[in-house]
Amino acid sequence: FEQIASGRWVPGDVLNRRSIAQELGISVSPVGEAVLQLELEGVLETVPRKGTRVRRPSHRDVWGLLITRIAIECQAIRMVCGAPVDAAADHLTTLARAVDAAPAAGPLLIRADVAFHRALVAMTECPSLLWHFDRIARQGLLLLRAINIPAQRRMSHVALVERLCTEDPDQAEALMREHIQSNKAALALERGLYEDTEPQRLGQSPQHPQQRMARSMEHLLSPSRD
Repeated sequence: FEQIASGRWVPGDVLNRRSIAQELGISVSPVGEAVLQLELEGVLETVPRKGTRVRRPSHRDVWGLLITRIAIECQAIRMVCGAPVDAAADHLTTLARAVDAAPAAGPLLIRADVAFHRALVAMTECPSLLWHFDRIARQGLLLLRAINIPAQRRMSHVALVERLCTEDPDQAEALMREHIQSNKAALALERGLYEDTEPQRLGQSPQHPQQRMARSMEHLLSPSRD
């Protein structure tokens, strides 16, 4: 994952598991396990007769990332707004300054942004919420690293910390929603930086593990024919 996040492997690159194993000095088995995990997360895809490659993000990927972030972080901020944020203000402000001072694009900005928002979610002390945040944050490191955010579109994270000290959960949620919708994912959607992948043909087996999982769940939850 770090190799992909750093830009060594870019969308469309085909990965050779044996070469990766030799480079890392390990067996092919753990490399295969890592590939399966990254397929499940939507980072890699296995294409028949082509092999495993880094996925090209689509408009739908970025849209899904934005919607999921809103769901997770708006719930999180409802739980910690007011006194908890005020008590952690010094730490949050330090993280916020790192985001505001980061370049307009690149991994430094994305990592600083993830660290700030992760700290807010971690304050809920809800492991499940944090696990889901971490999962989409890993995708965000890949999908959004190449997007440039004009200065006028970057909302101050330091100011956000001050405003999240409100004791009104509805107001805090509205602030967080506005903040996320002004970020890199929203900008990418506006500019149409990502194209939708080719529509799946009727009867074609889904290549992505998310689709396979969805088909499995639909089958499991469907009414019994008995």
